[in-house]
Amino acid sequence: MDGIIINELSLSGQFHDSQDFWKNGMPPFYKALQDARSFGVGYLFKQGSFYGAQATPDKTLHDLLTAPEARIIDEAKRYKSTLARAICNPFWDDAPQQDLNAHYLADEADVSGSSVAEATARAVCLLSFIRSLYGKHPVVVTKDGVAIPVGNIWKEQQLYAILFERGELPLEKYITTRFSGGKLDFSLIDDTHGFSLIDNENQNEFIDSFRKFE
Repeated sequence: MDGIIINELSLSGQFHDSQDFWKNGMPPFYKALQDARSFGVGYLFKQGSFYGAQATPDKTLHDLLTAPEARIIDEAKRYKSTLARAICNPFWDDAPQQDLNAHYLADEADVSGSSVAEATARAVCLLSFIRSLYGKHPVVVTKDGVAIPVGNIWKEQQLYAILFERGELPLEKYITTRFSGGKLDFSLIDDTHGFSLIDNENQNEFIDSFRKFE
């Protein structure tokens, strides 16, 4: 995966106030972003006007970064640098790859010219905020009548499954990353009795069995 595009359409003023955004909106965004960095996803693209996205009924992202309460709220102090970097370069609209003459629809809404449309033209995944219409994977975008599924994450651990679906993450890496840290311990698995015994036909059943331990 070449990069991730932040989905500005996933912000529509859905967070009640600054406290709600910093306390509830930023943690899942941050954790999903950390997953991307841990797998070496190089670029975090966004629209050039992303800083002006409406996060609360009366504040944009830029407003939240510069508001006095950003120096007081604990979560704001923790995630402020992450958000500040997220609104900076690189901007995909400096060199857009989407077809500017095409019409892009998502859930019957025109998303032409947006990050959602841009994601259909690149080998990337969308990164959305919670509490939006984009709390789903994939996001199905219709370009001039042709449906195109676009990967989308909005909380931690979702990227692993998308990379696995795309064939960019081996089964062993997916399992040990996705399900480690809980009740399962993979440290004693060897090549003789390990993941090499799993074939394509039964790997989904194998993965489902691990979900029972979550």
